This record gives sequence, structure tokens and C-alpha cells, in this order.
Amino acid sequence: MAHILVYLQRTTHGLHPGSAVALCLARDIGSDRGATVTALCAGDAGPLDQGIARAAAAYGADVVLFTGPNGLEHMQTQLRPTHILTPWTAEGEAAVQGL
Repeated sequence: MAHILVYLQRTTHGLHPGSAVALCLARDIGSDRGATVTALCAGDAGPLDQGIARAAAAYGADVVLFTGPNGLEHMQTQLRPTHILTPWTAEGEAAVQGL
């Protein structure tokens, strides 16, 4: 099965709008090509992250994973995704810098 990874950036108000756009784009691509959309967020899935999980599901994520700082690199090697999407921000660029 094909996979699309989306890096989720959190803000003090919830999910960053750039992450929402990336999820919508990933969902469109995934629906056309039969790919799973996996959203990754650097967090611990605590009570404050429930809103991020709900938002990610609303914007099209099939799976939401809360990982540590190397989560994106680890999932990239495990799943071998066809695409990796991030918000166009400094944090988003830093997340994929080593890939």
C-alpha cells in the first residue's frame, strides 16, 4: 500500500493552517491513488493534543501519530512513503531537512 506522510505543526491555537492545507492536498492525492494519509506530530498525545488529532482527522488523515523529534525520519524509513508534505514554514522545512 502507498503512504503519504504529512508533518503537523502545532500552534498555540491548534493545528497550523499550513498543515491543514497539506492534509487536504494529501487526502486528494491519496484518494486518487489509493494511498494512506499518515499525519505525524511531535508531541506526546497528551490532553492538549486531542484537538490536533480531531483537526487532523477532519482534514483527511487516516492515521495520526504523535512521535518524538526523530519520528518523521523513522516513519520515512519504515513506510517508504510516495510523498512527504509539510507546511511551508521554518519548522516544516526543518522537519524534512535531513531526509
